[in-house]
Amino acid sequence: MQKKLTFTFFSNHKSTFPSKSHKFPLPHHDFPSISPSRTLHFPSLSSKITTTISLPQNPPKSTEISPLSPPRKTPPPPQRPPNAEFQEKMLYLDSIGLDIFSLADHHRPIILSASLVDVKSVVDLFISMDFNSAEFRRIISMCPEILISNASTILPIFTFLLREARVKGSDIKHVIHRRPRLLVSSVKHRLRPTMYFLQSIGIEEVADLVGRQGWRLPDPSDELIEQDWHVVKQIQIYPNERDRIVWKGNNKGQFTVATAYKALMPTQVIVGWWKVVWGHQFIPRHSFILWIALKNRLNVKTRIAVWANLINQLCCLCGQEEETVPHLFFYCSVSGSVWMEISGKCDVPNNLPWRKLISWLSRNAAGKSLKSSIRRVAFAATVYWVWLTRNRIAFDNGLFCKDQIVRQVSLNVKMRLCKSQSSSLLWNKWT
Repeated sequence: MQKKLTFTFFSNHKSTFPSKSHKFPLPHHDFPSISPSRTLHFPSLSSKITTTISLPQNPPKSTEISPLSPPRKTPPPPQRPPNAEFQEKMLYLDSIGLDIFSLADHHRPIILSASLVDVKSVVDLFISMDFNSAEFRRIISMCPEILISNASTILPIFTFLLREARVKGSDIKHVIHRRPRLLVSSVKHRLRPTMYFLQSIGIEEVADLVGRQGWRLPDPSDELIEQDWHVVKQIQIYPNERDRIVWKGNNKGQFTVATAYKALMPTQVIVGWWKVVWGHQFIPRHSFILWIALKNRLNVKTRIAVWANLINQLCCLCGQEEETVPHLFFYCSVSGSVWMEISGKCDVPNNLPWRKLISWLSRNAAGKSLKSSIRRVAFAATVYWVWLTRNRIAFDNGLFCKDQIVRQVSLNVKMRLCKSQSSSLLWNKWT
């Protein structure tokens, strides 16, 4: 049985709402989806238009959307303590007889980076190779890096030793006991190239290199190989000790940058004037300028003329002779007058040329006495202030003032030696 909904329209086009007595078939507004059973009937236009709409016999019930319930939260898996894996590794290592306290103290990075699965695979591999617990403990004590390896990386090494190096199966344990570091060496980059090198010099089998009683070297093919074998046989073998690297640069066997520098740099002759230039009482910039002057590296005019087209090479102070380092210190009449007054205060000959003056100071101003200290500081300060005054004249059109230079040198001497014996006669000359 179908229910019909009828709308009535009058011909005067005045629309009216249905009467109060008319009732809709359903109290809700949910219209069903279009289906084949739904038909629409449109009658012909007349004074009274009736539109009939066929609806399904049993309209679907309104589906009320129930509020969404929050999804059920699955409880997170229980988290392990951050150090649980480390504790588990330590307990496992302790169960196989290793000294866990020594490993934790001396090889803690190895223990932290080692995986428990890899450690167990290594232990299982050694057990399959008939190594007992005592032998395994000895191998780990000599080469703890084995713990961060795994069976897949160690097994190719055993294969190399047995097949390519031709180590006998009965001797494989002895070889590992003597050189456990073989188990952490790359076959491609270390073991195989080493084997090729040893074969090229007459050693056919790696196992023949070291025997139970010491070195087992082949007969030398010439005198040079015989000399090399003689040197090798002098190296004593300690089978019960772990391999270690010893630096021959010093007696302690420890590497230092200083000993490496001495080993790499050629031996230089120690100059006699180094104590005149360097010391804790010197002003650093004074020492630097004096060092450059002694190395003849100051950019005086004759040095600049070597790479530049410099026409005027006369001294900037006196303007009479070519400007060189020996002339500036202190052949020049202008700078010589300054040095004459300074040298008189520190009892230094004032008529010596540059090189002879340096030689004299190296013998008479290298000690620890107050007189030697005053001579060194005064000489370096004089060179510095003369050179600074020369640059001011050459580049800033400055003027030369002898009294000002002497006053600056005296001030430097007093400031650097103020903690010394201020009551002595030498000190009174600079006040």
